[in-house]
Amino acid sequence: MRGETIREGVLGFAAETPTLPPATHTNSYALGTREVVLVEPATPYEEERRAWVEWVRALQASGREVVAIFATHHHPDHVGGAEFFLNELGVPLWAHEQTAARLSVRVDRALEEGEVVVLDG
Repeated sequence: MRGETIREGVLGFAAETPTLPPATHTNSYALGTREVVLVEPATPYEEERRAWVEWVRALQASGREVVAIFATHHHPDHVGGAEFFLNELGVPLWAHEQTAARLSVRVDRALEEGEVVVLDG
């Protein structure tokens, strides 16, 4: 399985995306030790999407519960897989209201500036 542990409760996954050179990848994160929020549904590429879903399924198999996907902003290299991952995983999308206004996919929860999200674990 791809992905790396950054620290307890913070896992990372670098996915190939159509980002600005010289970069070639965008990092996604899984935050939480029991309940998990996935940050940056980045990749629009099929092979990378399969690897991203495999990464998430491995998190779920280890006992973690994915409660949402969070988009930090609207750039295509950060949300290029949002609709696919929402459909595949059946979880809600969270974003700031200004980001939500720029996305073509439904945002289920608009987070406010300074809002704190508390996860179990």
